[in-house]
Amino acid sequence: MAVAAIMATACNEDEQDAFVPVTDITMDVSDLEVAPNVTIILKATVLPKDATNKKVTWSSSSASVKIDSSTGELTTETAGTATITVTTEEGAKTASRKITVKNVPVTGIELTDKELVLAPGAKRTLTAKILSAAATNKAVIWSSDNTAVATINSATGELDVRSTGEAIIRATSDENSSFWDECKLTAEFVNLLDNPGFEEQGSAFTEPLGWTKIPADWFTSYYDDPGNMAQYAAGNINRIGLFNNTGGNEPFFRSGNGAFFWLNGSGTMQGEFAARVEGNRPGGYYQLVTVSPGAEYGFTLYIGYKKNNNNNMSIKTNETVKVLSPDGLTTYHAEPVIVNPVPNADDANATSITKVTGQFVIPEGVTQVRFQFDQLTFGNPNQAPLMLVDECEFIQLTLPPE
Repeated sequence: MAVAAIMATACNEDEQDAFVPVTDITMDVSDLEVAPNVTIILKATVLPKDATNKKVTWSSSSASVKIDSSTGELTTETAGTATITVTTEEGAKTASRKITVKNVPVTGIELTDKELVLAPGAKRTLTAKILSAAATNKAVIWSSDNTAVATINSATGELDVRSTGEAIIRATSDENSSFWDECKLTAEFVNLLDNPGFEEQGSAFTEPLGWTKIPADWFTSYYDDPGNMAQYAAGNINRIGLFNNTGGNEPFFRSGNGAFFWLNGSGTMQGEFAARVEGNRPGGYYQLVTVSPGAEYGFTLYIGYKKNNNNNMSIKTNETVKVLSPDGLTTYHAEPVIVNPVPNADDANATSITKVTGQFVIPEGVTQVRFQFDQLTFGNPNQAPLMLVDECEFIQLTLPPE
């Protein structure tokens, strides 16, 4: 028993001799200058390297710099200065460093869009690029100089176009108001049709780009069959082009390898190009348009009609310009074409140019319509007058109800 007691006492003395106390602590960085919103993991060295207890605690003297007390993970938040201290658990040895948090200044601002043309009712979120890329404060303040035309969320840049007119949209640096950029907004009801004047030709003068030619079987399926028109389906029944002419004193149009309108002896052409549907042929065009349910829309177009030496042909009557469902099976609006009286109506080559306008409200649930003109009245048999169409316009007139 005495021997065992002597041995236990000797072991306890050996353990006490093995304990290595902390003598100092150093931090592995110098004083720092950093930007806000930066994360750094600090490290410290406890001396001597074989010290028994190397546990430390981290602390910050300022809320502008936060630090995890056990891991040393430092996060800068706002501009300011903080003293970071690391303390040993054993011996309370300390090391400190000064951390200065400085903002990276804004040096400029650039808008992605410098000019915009939008229709009333349109919404768009604008974007601004803050310079430099490392700038601390990238916040932008948005404003409109004409809120009757357009408003914009001052924080998000969401633009809401209210009515026609012009407005200057400005983006200003939140940090420095001397840095700003502007976008000129023009709010107008734009023409929703592609190639409205038929200036763009398809290959070999066949079909104007953006428009779909109506085949002959459309008329036999949509209307009462006026006769056997299938024979014309394979023919070259639609052509457009340019034809130069010195004009005259009466409204007329010219055709041949091309076509245009000459109006009211004014010496100006309504359009150098026009959609053309040949006499004795069924034909027409349509275009699909994306619309907003509940909004009011309007359209205008010029239609020209011509007699020729065939007395069985006549100036078109009882025609309509239609707004249909995309498949053409439902009519939302049909605007009559009132043919203007023509001078010298007995003249075999008498012509008439008519401006057709219409307004209508898009039914609930409808988001796309088919804007169409065609030839409906046929002579004896299957004969239609030569027809030209030009300067089509399809616009939104009012905003949809909220």
